[in-house]
Amino acid sequence: MVSRTERIDGFYRKVSRTEKEFYELFRKTEEAEVLAQMRISFAQAKQAPDGIRFDHQDLCSRLENAVEAWIAQTCDDKHLNREWVTRAEEAILHRVRMLMAQVLREALSGAP
Repeated sequence: MVSRTERIDGFYRKVSRTEKEFYELFRKTEEAEVLAQMRISFAQAKQAPDGIRFDHQDLCSRLENAVEAWIAQTCDDKHLNREWVTRAEEAILHRVRMLMAQVLREALSGAP
């Protein structure tokens, strides 16, 4: 029998096929833009004359708002009920937080 749930790498919950496709669409279309926003924010924080000045709350808020806007727009475009992709939204936000930690480590270590 074929399973109706699937796993997303690095995410602790099982998701439906629709949610996994939604998550993969985010990775293909929006992830690069989110990464660019993070890198710009961290680069600006490193250039502060009195040390690294970084507003974590502001960046998290901006990224979460961008993700929520993308989800709302994509649900409208695909005629999906937003309630059908709640675990995908959790997985996307989880991915964004993991990317933020990765980019912060890169920024602090001086890696490109």
